[in-house]
Amino acid sequence: MVEEKTYTAEQWQDLVRLLLFLLGDKPAQELDAVYLHGLSEGMIANWELFEHAVYQAGILIPIAFNGSDGEGMGYRNYPGAAWPGADWYIREFLKLEVNPKQLIPAGPGLHTRGETDALIELCKKREWKQVGVLTVPYHYPRVFCCLVKGMQEAEYYPAIYAIPPTAPPKNWWQIMLGSQGKEFALPFNEIAKEIGNFFGYQEKAYSASSADLFHYLQHREEIMEQQKFFVA
Repeated sequence: MVEEKTYTAEQWQDLVRLLLFLLGDKPAQELDAVYLHGLSEGMIANWELFEHAVYQAGILIPIAFNGSDGEGMGYRNYPGAAWPGADWYIREFLKLEVNPKQLIPAGPGLHTRGETDALIELCKKREWKQVGVLTVPYHYPRVFCCLVKGMQEAEYYPAIYAIPPTAPPKNWWQIMLGSQGKEFALPFNEIAKEIGNFFGYQEKAYSASSADLFHYLQHREEIMEQQKFFVA
């Protein structure tokens, strides 16, 4: 029998605060790039994320994304196992008449932390300072904790903002594959699984603590300008 994990009231409070903050986030200035996480076809379609990325980027701002061909973890480490891959993203963006020169694949990432590390590396290489990140709403706290951990290890600190979809999903009750392609599930039920993922990443030190993320969100423009994760 698998023992269920229990979390403190403070941990739950931090998660709720982070989720509400990030869902209400917006860039403080013009973006250097928009980044769309690697997600399943169902997740992309349910929140119309290609269209939202194009709207946020306009005709000039680069659109970056996971550069892998969709490999997953473990026995799913083959093209298209976790998501349809970078080539599919490119085809879908071209259907929306995005200029091919705007499309910038990042290094490949097989999981959220690998993907955020590749994004930080791309930001450093291209000297991007302000980047908007787009994913399904319930992924934001884990994604941003991974981003901060990646910044700390790479010692490069762009100002990264959540640019969540502004419209509700087409259907909370539409069965679809999750982002790792492991199983079909309702988006409503995926949220419960994501809670375990969020705390699990922190427990294994794959991601930054909630306290570090709160600090980053409060001071990210100063952190970006100073290129140092200072303690206020």
